[in-house]
Amino acid sequence: MVQAMRPRAPYLAEYRHMTRLHRAAWLVSTTCLAAGILACASGQPHLKTNDCVLAPRDSALIGGRPLYRDCAVSVRARRVSAGTRPDFSPPDHRTGCFSVDVELVVDTAGLPEPGSARVAATNDRDFADAVLQTVGTWRYNPARLDGRAVRQIATEHVTAQTAEVLVPMGSGPPSGPPRQPMPPNC
Repeated sequence: MVQAMRPRAPYLAEYRHMTRLHRAAWLVSTTCLAAGILACASGQPHLKTNDCVLAPRDSALIGGRPLYRDCAVSVRARRVSAGTRPDFSPPDHRTGCFSVDVELVVDTAGLPEPGSARVAATNDRDFADAVLQTVGTWRYNPARLDGRAVRQIATEHVTAQTAEVLVPMGSGPPSGPPRQPMPPNC
């Protein structure tokens, strides 16, 4: 009587002829490959979409029209004009670095929507208020999604640095800014 042989997968036949060291390496690499496939097939794409969902605090900005975060658009809104400078003088002539993160809605024409700007973070409330007064003068290239302009929540980081200027006794203030103005290193 002839017994039918079941065909074996070629990799199992190769496995029988491997040394112990090779078998261990094969098992480790196969396990790592399987773990990598599972990790890629798991919830990674969901993390990106969840990060991009509008937060409950954004509901006041929606206004019945589509609104997107920067991670949900093809081309992000980009500030092209700084507008007017904030009218800010630190109280008590303090020196240092002042910063504010402003969130605002940029409309389809590249203009900040009135009343949409809010302070996300700041180290000085007076500086933040001065920056908020200038938001209406900022200009943007609007965000785009599939080729059409869309409303987007944009975040801008604005900094200013103040310093003491020392001049020799008896001389007046400097006639102009320093030869090489230094950007704030906040």
